[in-house]
Amino acid sequence: MARIVGTQGGLSQEDLDAFVTAIESGPVIVSPDHGIDLPLWGRSVSPFDLPAALLDRLALWQQEFDNNYDSFTGWKSHEVRATWTKEAHNLEFDLRRALPEDVELTVDLWPVESE
Repeated sequence: MARIVGTQGGLSQEDLDAFVTAIESGPVIVSPDHGIDLPLWGRSVSPFDLPAALLDRLALWQQEFDNNYDSFTGWKSHEVRATWTKEAHNLEFDLRRALPEDVELTVDLWPVESE
């Protein structure tokens, strides 16, 4: 692991190492947000060599969110919300199959759960 010299803000090297370890071993989180390409957070998926078609579907799902959800007014329609939610469950199923069994996957559908 790379060492960071001259840390600012009172963080020790041990704290930084613990943070990096937590990210490298923590869950993969699927959650949309405005203005991002892929709705993936937490643990990096790069070591798992996910299929390009699955990454494309995640990007399209994210784009559907950007195009159809407004933080102030919600979804453009019940139909688009239902279609987006169904695809979320399909993506979760396919991600669980593509990731190693020991990798935790968390799906946060806050735009659906908050309504």
